[in-house]
Amino acid sequence: MTKDDKITATLWVPTALPGLNELLALKSKDKGSYDRAKKAAHAVVAPAIFEASLPSFIKGAYLSYVLVEKNRRRDPGNVFAGASKLIEDSLVTCRVLTTDGWKGVLGYRSIAWQVGDLPGVRVILESP
Repeated sequence: MTKDDKITATLWVPTALPGLNELLALKSKDKGSYDRAKKAAHAVVAPAIFEASLPSFIKGAYLSYVLVEKNRRRDPGNVFAGASKLIEDSLVTCRVLTTDGWKGVLGYRSIAWQVGDLPGVRVILESP
C-alpha cells in the first residue's frame, strides 16, 4: 500500500439506537440513566466494530451513515444525532478513531434513511 492509498471500511450496527431526544430525556432524568443507555449502546456497537475488523484511522475519517428504521415514526435528524454520537464514542473507545472531534471526524459524506425489516445503522469510514 502506498501513502496515497485510501482506506474504506464498513460497519453494520444491527439495532436501532436511541435518538437525541431519548438521550436528552435520560440525561435530564438522572445521569445514571444516560450512562446506562450509553453503556448499553456500546455493548452492541463494540462487538460490531470488532466483527468488522475495522482498521485504525489515525489521520481521521470521513463518515457516511445509512440509518435503517422499521417505520417512519422517528424523526430522521433526531435518530442521526443520537446514533452518530453513540457510534462515534464507541469508535473512539475501540481505537478506530483517535477522537470524535475535528481531527477524528473529518466530515460527513452522506446521510441516508431507509425503511426495512432489520433496523440498524451502516457506517462507511473513508480515509483522507
